[in-house]
Amino acid sequence: MSDNCSIKWFLRELPELEKQGLLDEPAAKKLNDYYLDRIEFTPSPRYFANALAVFGGVLMAGALILFFSYNWELFPRTVRLGIGALPLFGAVLLTLTALLWKKNQLMRELSAVGTAAGITVFAATVCRTYMISGSFADFATLILFSCLPFIYIFNSAALTTLCIFGLGLTIQNPENGMVAGFWLTMGIAPFLLFHLQNASKFCVWMRYMAMPLALFFLLVTLSFSYVRPLTFFVFGNVFLLAGWEYHHRNEGVMRNPWLTCAFLGILLTLGIASSSEWFWTFRFSPDRINQTYYWVSLGIMTVISIGLFLRQPLDVKRAMFAVLLGLGIAGLFVAPGRMCFLANVFVGLFGIALMFDGGRRQRVLTFNGGLLLLMVLMTCRFFDADLGLLIRAAGFFVLGLGFLGANIFFSHRIKRGEA
Repeated sequence: MSDNCSIKWFLRELPELEKQGLLDEPAAKKLNDYYLDRIEFTPSPRYFANALAVFGGVLMAGALILFFSYNWELFPRTVRLGIGALPLFGAVLLTLTALLWKKNQLMRELSAVGTAAGITVFAATVCRTYMISGSFADFATLILFSCLPFIYIFNSAALTTLCIFGLGLTIQNPENGMVAGFWLTMGIAPFLLFHLQNASKFCVWMRYMAMPLALFFLLVTLSFSYVRPLTFFVFGNVFLLAGWEYHHRNEGVMRNPWLTCAFLGILLTLGIASSSEWFWTFRFSPDRINQTYYWVSLGIMTVISIGLFLRQPLDVKRAMFAVLLGLGIAGLFVAPGRMCFLANVFVGLFGIALMFDGGRRQRVLTFNGGLLLLMVLMTCRFFDADLGLLIRAAGFFVLGLGFLGANIFFSHRIKRGEA
């Protein structure tokens, strides 16, 4: 009981122990006096002093950086390389300390991030010293490939997060195919899948990180062949199915960001698909290698989607997700004008199916999802129709009242059923 919280808890327990006869009065008094002295002589945290120390260290580091920057050209190449390697050398020492002495997770995270920073500084020093040409995207790609092994060596969520957001720095001429982005995604994805599958302490954070990684992979896939409908629907299906599965496990909204984000993304996509023929136009790359990368990327997401689809019994939502995938496949063979009509039919049927399913199972979330789909469909068609502003205003008002009334009626029905 070395910290104040534990000592105070023990002191609060002493009267109860004495009352239960587990301690006599002299022993309780001695323990009380002893631990009161421990609290009195325990130093309080010096947060302000620590903050000043950190700030002073940052200022000193900044002074050193400015000094070396001013005299950089005066140093020979070997000295410059040695200075650039100092952060990497410090990170190696920190790494050995974390691995050999089996330090806690915080030390492993610091070691991983420190090693990545050391690699970045050393690579930048080498490029500057030897005047190596190249774009910033090429440099970011080199750093990310160098940091990939340390994600697994240190089991580092912090380094994974930095690498995922660093993927945006590697985007360069996406219309020519992002091969490096494909392999970077394949290097990071197993770490996320491992923690998601095993429900580790990083599980919830990995759910959040999976979304920007999937967005980047979506851009990578489209860079190989610009096929919007099928690609968007396959990616959306993966997160919708996974989100519904977490929802059935009674995961809260903050622990299950996939369901809300994927549904809103599919909602926006269907709104565009039902209104614009442009969405249904596509272009396969003339390059066979790019086509291969496209079908491999799409195949990976399709296999994941099918696996999630088969893990639960068939219901209305899963049937509609399968139809959504079929709609994307049909877009490869049917004219864009007809696909807009089919998209309108699908949105209407999907909304009605969700409303009936939510009413039958008494699930407000499913019912509201169906209402939202129908609202988006009607809103898009109102803007397409050649109607005056007053007629549109009256229509929106009536529709709004209808949706609010339906929601209130359904909520009261669920409350009566629970009662």
